[in-house]
Amino acid sequence: LHARGKLPGTRMAELKAKYTLLHDTVMSSQESEIQLLQDAKRFTEQIQQQQAHLQKADNFPEAFTTEVSKMREQLLRYQNEYNAAKEREYHNQYRLN
Repeated sequence: LHARGKLPGTRMAELKAKYTLLHDTVMSSQESEIQLLQDAKRFTEQIQQQQAHLQKADNFPEAFTTEVSKMREQLLRYQNEYNAAKEREYHNQYRLN
């Protein structure tokens, strides 16, 4: 348009400056978007790792409780066997008398 004489040089320079500014803004926005997507990916991986650690931590008391329960069950079984042995001894002693 400037070459045809339909647009003054000052207006052409003004429009060119606006175009350059808009182009730079778009390029900056695209670079920011790429950076934000990379950050989001990295943060998502960190969240997944933290959730895995949290899941392990949540399972710890269950495993601990299970181990304690097994030990308690074993103790009760031994106590019952001991009480049964005492009862048999008492009956045998009674028969001897």
